[in-house]
Amino acid sequence: MRNKISSLRLSDLYNKKSIVIKADERVSNNSRFGDELWDFNDHKIIRLNSVPASRLRIDWAKYSAERNQEKLRRGQQTIIPQTMIQELKTFAYLYLTVPSAFGKTNSHSIKPQTVVVMLRGMIFLFSRIYQRHQEVATSLNSKKSTIRSLTDISVRDLRKALIESDRADGAQLSGSLRALTSSLMSRALPSSRLKWTDKDVSTLEFKYPNKRTDYKRVMPKELFRLLSINACRDVTGFLLFNGIQPIDNSQKIPTHTFSGRISNGATAFNDYESIRIKDREYSSRRGSRGTLSQGERRHFKKSHGVTPQEYFKYISRVQRAAMTLIGLYTGARYSDLTSFTKDCVKSLHGTHVIVGTHAKQQKIKDKENADIWPAIPVMRDAFECLKLISRVTFNPYLLSAIETVPIGQTPKPMTLSSFAEAINKYLKVVDSTGRWSEWH
Repeated sequence: MRNKISSLRLSDLYNKKSIVIKADERVSNNSRFGDELWDFNDHKIIRLNSVPASRLRIDWAKYSAERNQEKLRRGQQTIIPQTMIQELKTFAYLYLTVPSAFGKTNSHSIKPQTVVVMLRGMIFLFSRIYQRHQEVATSLNSKKSTIRSLTDISVRDLRKALIESDRADGAQLSGSLRALTSSLMSRALPSSRLKWTDKDVSTLEFKYPNKRTDYKRVMPKELFRLLSINACRDVTGFLLFNGIQPIDNSQKIPTHTFSGRISNGATAFNDYESIRIKDREYSSRRGSRGTLSQGERRHFKKSHGVTPQEYFKYISRVQRAAMTLIGLYTGARYSDLTSFTKDCVKSLHGTHVIVGTHAKQQKIKDKENADIWPAIPVMRDAFECLKLISRVTFNPYLLSAIETVPIGQTPKPMTLSSFAEAINKYLKVVDSTGRWSEWH
């Protein structure tokens, strides 16, 4: 569904003396302009897979000074007047809908999460200004702050609030304040123009984060080799263990498999899969996590000589090994990796490729699953391992948690922090000498 304003030309907008957004205009599939909660989460859009849910939501009601008088009395710093909220909602809507009006020649990069972060930074800054004026009003026996609208804020207010703030968000905040000075926003503000200009913003002193010095930009080749060799051994061993012939035949050292107590890996995997299926179905019936596979678990231990928990630790290691290989050899961004599913390896003109979705510098609603990465043999083996493991996770995303996705719950790829944690855990397992114990 297209928003009415997005169907207009920019010239039409500039011909209007004022811009008013109707409450029922869509801002996302989940929310309308007049809603108190804007929710941009949408599991159907692959490009949002890697974005934390909190960055795709903004709860306007919790920032309302009129609705949160108790917070105001406590001096909490996330409160602004309702008029200002309405102005920021209008800004956010226009910024998402017609980014070119704000000097954004590359509108591909304007995504909901970008705007949500911009809004939170501005709300924090404006709330400091609002509350300081509220304190002055109280000392003068006045009930209300003189700050009600964005147009009440002066350059002096901005400068003082930035000096007092300890937030190192200068790059994001300076761009946000400049965007508010656009000529389009002047038609959207209900009373008068802002008291600051783009030139004024350039004179403000913003705080920026210190450049990190505690990491190396390039992984040492010795570490790369350690991870690659061990991950290849784990991946190759797991496939052979399950009766699957690996595609990569370049391994010159013995592959790593389970402890050797299991005589038939494929049978063990099938038995373990039955345990996960039974527990998943039982958990669904009872409405919470539980197990009804005690008999199957005893049978597994008797048949294969190891417990299901020991086997779980093994496939967890293999999963981390396979994800490590994919991270090392695709060269893809994390946001791209989260688009890889169990059916992503394809043959194109006789060459095997990984089909997924680029996220960076792409429009949210651009065509998905149309981007490709080359798939060398060992990567295809890694994908085959993850595809097999997906039978017990019930998750089509190859970068996913090892736990079972409950019946009725939408499968999701793992978060960036979880992905990093998985590789860190794998490094600790294979770094037998402890040489890389300080590496993260």
